[in-house]
Amino acid sequence: ARLLASSGVREILCKHLDYQPSDLTVITRSPTGFALTTKGKKIRQKLLNNSDGISTLGAKLEPASDLLTYRIATVPVTLKTSNGSVTVNDTNLTNEIIRVTNVAPKMVRVHGKSGAGAPHRSWLAHFPREHAPQPGFRLFDESGVAIAYKPRQPIQQCKRCLGFHATRGCSRAPACENCSSTMHSVNECKAPTQCRNCGGPLRSDSRNFLARPSRSGPVTKDQLKTIRQMSQREYHAEAKAKAAIIRAEAAAINNQTPCIDTNNNKAVNPTNEVSMSEASIVVETSSEIQL
Repeated sequence: ARLLASSGVREILCKHLDYQPSDLTVITRSPTGFALTTKGKKIRQKLLNNSDGISTLGAKLEPASDLLTYRIATVPVTLKTSNGSVTVNDTNLTNEIIRVTNVAPKMVRVHGKSGAGAPHRSWLAHFPREHAPQPGFRLFDESGVAIAYKPRQPIQQCKRCLGFHATRGCSRAPACENCSSTMHSVNECKAPTQCRNCGGPLRSDSRNFLARPSRSGPVTKDQLKTIRQMSQREYHAEAKAKAAIIRAEAAAINNQTPCIDTNNNKAVNPTNEVSMSEASIVVETSSEIQL
């Protein structure tokens, strides 16, 4: 199902669950599959109730999670108690959240990576949206304040035109990932590698692209102009180097060709001499017979 287009998913759902195409207004890709938007709440509930109809296809329908996530930074890794050091884990962290907020989280988990021997680490606590506590609470009287967690959006590159925006809604001509041409696909490409965004000798989907947007945002117009000038100079320099190599190989082949012809001529000459001697012998023999 991951390989299907959104229209293909709509076709399968309408075929196996007996729905009209207009009942499913929007189908978009998500990290775990597809997100469906229905025409109304009744159709949504009916779709969830009839989800067993596509279980034979290996697909699963489930409601979207309605959780509110809080990030709690600088939670101590260990606590010093009268019984010694106690490591903070899921159980005692959940108990501490219930003590402070009177609300039990649905799930808690460690967020991010911390170095070996670090005294603190961050946690994520997931609450049902209807019963979520107010942010700003602290755990163990020494952690950072809990704030609403908003995950960073990944850098999106259009799979159609290779620009840095979402693929959905793009109406530009599809471009080759290798040479950025719009006249052929990457499987048919025989041209030199050139980036569509900067003109450098890189594939358009390369992560070494200097003007690739970062987490902090895209580059400015002046920076992009400078990067394009540098990248195009690098592309032309590489193209000249490749052309010089091709010319050198062609010249080497041409230099070897006369030697081959000379050898062939030498090899042919003895054959001619032999044939001439044989011819003379035949003539002499025949003359003797005539006499």
